[in-house]
Amino acid sequence: MRYLTAFSVFAGLLCLPLPAQAGFWAFEKKFAGKKSVSYNEIIQVIYNHVDRTAKSPKGEVPADFKEVFQAVFEPAAVKIPFRTVTVKGSDRKILEDGVIYFAKGQLVVKHNSTLPNANIPDFATIGDKLYAWKPGEKKGEILKRFTGDTIELVDYLIDPALLMRYTYFDYKRSSKDFTASNIQNTTTILRKNAPYGFAGIRFDSAPLWLGTNMIASCKTETCPAITADTELTQIEIDRPIPISQIPIELLKLPKNVKFTQSAGSIDNYLLYL
Repeated sequence: MRYLTAFSVFAGLLCLPLPAQAGFWAFEKKFAGKKSVSYNEIIQVIYNHVDRTAKSPKGEVPADFKEVFQAVFEPAAVKIPFRTVTVKGSDRKILEDGVIYFAKGQLVVKHNSTLPNANIPDFATIGDKLYAWKPGEKKGEILKRFTGDTIELVDYLIDPALLMRYTYFDYKRSSKDFTASNIQNTTTILRKNAPYGFAGIRFDSAPLWLGTNMIASCKTETCPAITADTELTQIEIDRPIPISQIPIELLKLPKNVKFTQSAGSIDNYLLYL
């Protein structure tokens, strides 16, 4: 079973699934042979990567990008509303929305039940099991677990296919390739050439948060310039809201869904361009 992410706007593009139990961060490989791995050890792998690449001659990752991870991983728990919308001029239509809850490894993804046809499943960690089920369906999965899997998943959900961060990295390296506008603490950057419709992103500064990925319906390497009349699909990920814990009522499985053990893991849901 494979879904493209909440963010099915990438359908038809070349997406590369990672090898089973790999993930972008490959925690399973990094901690191979170690019987017990703490949450802080896993998060430190991410922080070390940012620090190391920020200091490299190429400066692949801007140092301020650590602020994005800190917003998700350091509070006791966070609530992150998300939505996929289409926007054209003043018209705005919500296609999908929901909330991600994360608490130092514990994860719940809950869709708004009033909107049909969600493109990613709901998730919940209950005990030592990770469950996945698509809203409205009668069958769900108990996913195979591996070290750091929910950290991999929440990192993916806040930036599907990692498109926002790589757009931000490109902007920091070569701002001349973008047009930028600012409203208070929020910056919108648009690529002067939007290959395959990847138009740009919107982000907040101090502290950094990448909040909106903007995509036009163009599947060629060279696309028309983005204007006020261009219809865009926007993936919006709100800044994490610190909370004390995941609401207890969300840590319950739906009664009308039958769950079976799956041979697959969260890697079935991680697709990268």
